[in-house]
Amino acid sequence: MLNGMDAQAPVGSTILEAARLNDIAIPTLCYLKDKNCIAACRVCVVEVKGARGHVPSCVTVISPGMEILTDSPEVTESRRRTLDLLCANHRMDCEHCSRYSDCELHALLRQFGIDERNYNPYAMEPELDESSAHLVRDRSKCVLCRRCVAACRDQRRSTGPSPASAALRTRLMRAWASWSPSAWRITGGPGTTRTCRRCSRPATRRARGSRSTAARRGSGSLARRV
Repeated sequence: MLNGMDAQAPVGSTILEAARLNDIAIPTLCYLKDKNCIAACRVCVVEVKGARGHVPSCVTVISPGMEILTDSPEVTESRRRTLDLLCANHRMDCEHCSRYSDCELHALLRQFGIDERNYNPYAMEPELDESSAHLVRDRSKCVLCRRCVAACRDQRRSTGPSPASAALRTRLMRAWASWSPSAWRITGGPGTTRTCRRCSRPATRRARGSRSTAARRGSGSLARRV
């Protein structure tokens, strides 16, 4: 049952998939269908009768007789706390950000009634990685969704960037020496290197952006790509 109503979904479906099939919205931040289902963001948590604590809907498989609440007051408060922690470790200069109009994090803040102005926009400095000829990454805008990791792993069939924990703030780091000479490139074979840019596509990009696009918007935009 979903929110007290009978629901049906194929065997093996996750709670998130079952909810979407039954027109019930569950917010997500790190989820990327068939690519990134790692329950990293904890935004999609739901309440399951009999379970200890909230469970991530993107990786929890449904079972017969399962009773699920997707929007209980406790679940809503849990999501708000998660978003609050993300914002506390995020450069919140939203009005000056080039992704302001299509930012998934900002959309979630509005959905849950969280005012980004409650956070200090200057608490963090930009951390630009401009080592690639085509992509610019701002680590201060990373929300730990790991979509870029999943996209790169899918393209290269390898681990790609690896997450390294540093207290509450986890940064996606790379063992540059084991990669090709340029930071955001992938090696297609001996003597060949190509830039796939898959991690900068709309479905995956968070703290990354195309250098050419940023240049068209002005040199100052490089510091504001998300």
